[in-house]
Amino acid sequence: MSRPKKAGLEYFPLDVVFDAEVSLIDAKFGCEGLCILIKLWQIIYASNYYIKWGEREILVYKSRINASIDLINDVINECLHWGIFNESLYEKYGILTSSGIQKRFIEATQRRTEVEFIKEYLLIKDVVKLYPRKNKNGEFMVNVNIIGVNDSNNEINDVASTQSKVKKSRVKESKVNRKYKVLFVEDSIEFQLSKKLFDYILVNNPNHKEPDLQKWAKYIDLMIRLDHRTAEQINDIIIFSQEDSFWKSNILSTEKLRDKFDQLWIKHNNKPQSTYNVLEMEYRKEVENEQGRNNQITGSH
Repeated sequence: MSRPKKAGLEYFPLDVVFDAEVSLIDAKFGCEGLCILIKLWQIIYASNYYIKWGEREILVYKSRINASIDLINDVINECLHWGIFNESLYEKYGILTSSGIQKRFIEATQRRTEVEFIKEYLLIKDVVKLYPRKNKNGEFMVNVNIIGVNDSNNEINDVASTQSKVKKSRVKESKVNRKYKVLFVEDSIEFQLSKKLFDYILVNNPNHKEPDLQKWAKYIDLMIRLDHRTAEQINDIIIFSQEDSFWKSNILSTEKLRDKFDQLWIKHNNKPQSTYNVLEMEYRKEVENEQGRNNQITGSH
């Protein structure tokens, strides 16, 4: 039996001085966050120039990364935000990779006889030209195959090779899972706020279709992390939107909640006070006035 071709690397280079984006991870999460990122790089390079990342993977690799799921998710989200991992490929194919990772992988595989890339995952242009074209005998040194993933039948739809004869084959890969890949645990604030909105919607419409709460949690995360909303503010707007006669029929997802948040916030802050609140304020004012009169009579301060 022939020895299987190795796809991953035995080692990878680590810069002496981190770039600005990695320094931001260090500044925000400290050494623990930096260690998570380096371990993710190890996992990626050990298998290839990318790794599929979703609920299954985070549970499989959690013990190797040795950190809580929430912290791992926070670090990955920040890496996606700053471009340490490519957000577009992550959203579309559920993979973690970057142009820097791919560049280092290409540099490390210059002496291999054959290297394979998936066209849709590539961030480096003209990758074939970056490998040695001929050895001293005039023969091709590295055979670079660029394959394409077809979700419907997993057929390779494009093959580019430095060899003169193009070979066609099939990719034996499962279909790409296009669900949102970051796992928000059920006790996370993102998941809980998403569930709260859905619970309110069910009160107004018991037949409402159950949503993907992981996807909903993503938009809560964006509101907190990018829009700088507090969990308390989001909670207040969820309640307001579902108790308002107009907004409860329009805010039916966290994505819509995020999109209309400013309008909801203005409406929420300018809402008329309830009769109960008005009476309560009048009562407190009367109590304060009565205490003031008593103090004047007794001469106390």
